[in-house]
Amino acid sequence: MSKTIDPDDVRRKVCIQVAKKGYSESIALEAYEATETDAQKAGDLDTSFNDARKRRTARVLEYLTASNPQEQKAPETPAQDEGAEGNEDGDDVTIPAGSKMLGLRSKAARSIWNSAVAAEVPEQHAKVENWKMGSVSAELLRMQLTKKLRNKLFKACEKQKVTVPLLCFERWMSRSKLLEQKAVEPHSEPLLPALGQRDKGLIKDLVRAKMDEAAAAAVADQMALSSQEAVNRIAALASETQSEPKVCVSASKHMLHFALGSDGAKPYLELNKHHYTKLLEMYRRSTNAGAQEVDLEKFHAHVWLLLARYAALQGHGYQAALTNLGFDVLLKAMSVKMECFASPLNCRYAVFCSAFPDTDGCFGSVGSFFSTRLTEGSYEANPPFVPEVMSQMGMHMEDLLKKATKPLSFTVLVPSWTDLPYFKKLEASSFKRASFTVPAKDHTFCDGAQHQRLTRERFRPSSFDTTVFVMQNEAGLQEWPVPLMLEADLRAAMSVVKGRGGTLSLEEMEQRNKDHPKGG
Repeated sequence: MSKTIDPDDVRRKVCIQVAKKGYSESIALEAYEATETDAQKAGDLDTSFNDARKRRTARVLEYLTASNPQEQKAPETPAQDEGAEGNEDGDDVTIPAGSKMLGLRSKAARSIWNSAVAAEVPEQHAKVENWKMGSVSAELLRMQLTKKLRNKLFKACEKQKVTVPLLCFERWMSRSKLLEQKAVEPHSEPLLPALGQRDKGLIKDLVRAKMDEAAAAAVADQMALSSQEAVNRIAALASETQSEPKVCVSASKHMLHFALGSDGAKPYLELNKHHYTKLLEMYRRSTNAGAQEVDLEKFHAHVWLLLARYAALQGHGYQAALTNLGFDVLLKAMSVKMECFASPLNCRYAVFCSAFPDTDGCFGSVGSFFSTRLTEGSYEANPPFVPEVMSQMGMHMEDLLKKATKPLSFTVLVPSWTDLPYFKKLEASSFKRASFTVPAKDHTFCDGAQHQRLTRERFRPSSFDTTVFVMQNEAGLQEWPVPLMLEADLRAAMSVVKGRGGTLSLEEMEQRNKDHPKGG
């Protein structure tokens, strides 16, 4: 005997599901119609929702993975979604066929990267096929243990009744890994401090936050030991032979969700559709895969590893990038085609340096800037705002510029911490050809979480004044003389973005990230 359906009850449940899970109206309608027409599913609305979501995801992925999606017919959606035409960024993954959003989609995609420009890969770097895919299980554990370590530091500060210094955790990791790179045999752990050594920089950060020096030293020791234990656990799991969980992908109104084991399982990681198509194209190029050769299951596993690594790193301001207009200015004025500090998620061009070649290599990374031996070309450098990292960057650039016989140029963006050694050395360098400072209130960056935001929400107010340095050898100066209008053009390109709802203040941005963390 079939179950009697109460239409009002079904509609109420549909509304609750939409509110909780962020489904688009078309998925809600599709699920509702399934319950209304199929008595077997009438008693299980979740089944109808899941079936509708799977059909939607299949349509979206078919569209996004097309060899030239701009020429493909967008997924058909019911009339209820046509209101999305007003979304000038085209961020809804359900694009009505024939909608103006097709053109806007292209515009939004161009704003996050320039697919037409790429520097040549330095010859000394390994080909991407030599980089082995990591363990999904081990990366999940790394993300979980990194979160625990972060909470451990925060609780230690809370116990001592001091405010956690800005980016204290990220700076601790960066300093420690930089020190490990100088070792005779660097540790293979890519993210967490592995040697169990006390970090003096962490002690200084905590003391500046008014923590007693002895207590700060004890916290630094505890963090080093806990991190070393976490590294050992990750390495042990990675060495085990086991079947890896499958990466499942589902689509909601604005995002793609990547989960392990089953659709919607937590923790899930989010990626907007423009960054998905960007990663897919970079993956095709780096792996020399043709339009029909991409193994989507493998690609999605690589995407999950990438998202998990940068989710563990967090620090969205720490991963901020120059605006797209700023890169356009540098491309025209200085022929900049490659970044020295980037990631697949925030890079402007298809070839770049990044901290994690194990997760980033298949998307175009040539590895760490500190391992490069660049001999020519024009580059942009916007390093992590860690004094030790910026000092090391300056020393490496000096070495490269001294040895280069061909044109070599770096346009460097750093915080204007004028009393610190890295800044003084850049200012005094014989390779400095120009410099100017942009006040914090006058400029923005692209937020480190831009891949999880709507395109119009990707800008982030600067936390500090920014100084731009142009560093060149003599051949570089002759090849790319600094234009008189570079300062004015770059200031305009970095200026606070108006319109489309304006730009959030720094305090509002930080509060939004706390209140609405992306992923599950």
